[in-house]
Amino acid sequence: IATCSKKIEILEHEGFKLKGYFYLPQNCWLDNYYNPMQERFKSIQEKYDKAEVDPIIDAEIEEIRLYKKYKEFYSYGFYIAQKI
Repeated sequence: IATCSKKIEILEHEGFKLKGYFYLPQNCWLDNYYNPMQERFKSIQEKYDKAEVDPIIDAEIEEIRLYKKYKEFYSYGFYIAQKI
């Protein structure tokens, strides 16, 4: 996790020119990613070996929990860059 300016600095250091940036609002993550993913956990557990998928699902559940708890303090950004 880093600030937008730090991420842009990394891009520039790696030889990229920033063409655009926008942050993704909370509803993008909750309505379009986390909630639909969470709704599929049970069917995934029924379809695949629980011993293999449970650690993956547990990690996703923890990520969702942390996002919901701290979503006021961070967001996800989308960077558009061109190699120069």
